[in-house]
Amino acid sequence: MDLITDQLRMMASHHPDAVGFRRTDGEEITFAEWDAASNRLARALIASGVTKGDRVAIFLESEEVRCWIVAYAAAHKAGAVAVPTNTRLVRPELERILTHSEAKAMISGGALQASAETLLDAMPSLDVLVSISAKPGGRSLTWTEAMSHDADDIQIPVGPDDLADIMYTSGTTG
Repeated sequence: MDLITDQLRMMASHHPDAVGFRRTDGEEITFAEWDAASNRLARALIASGVTKGDRVAIFLESEEVRCWIVAYAAAHKAGAVAVPTNTRLVRPELERILTHSEAKAMISGGALQASAETLLDAMPSLDVLVSISAKPGGRSLTWTEAMSHDADDIQIPVGPDDLADIMYTSGTTG
């Protein structure tokens, strides 16, 4: 059985104008738009030093779900390991996850921006912050800067034994 490394790309090639995601408030994104945005962000991550197997923490609120789904796909396209984080964690809990996973990059913004910026300075492994709301500079990259990268297809080669995600849970079944 072949490994399907990019289901999103397949959907974008077969159904480019179909809605890939729609929020209850009417915000939507087509498969082609989602694919292009994730290609751009993958290239931005790679240009920022993310390499195959590096951990990319996704620390975005539910209001930013469009950016979240783009970030998740982009991490995989960059050959990185996605580390979704719970936005309700207190700082010591989040630091523990980032330290344990050895996150190299974080994608954040909005109400979580201030926390993300302080973590960038405090965490030894964290090299870059892609922010949906920050000003550019230092080790931070704005979402607008990331979206200026090339939208052509990209996929760092991965195999069935490569890690894709690290999920931390509270131990509940919910």
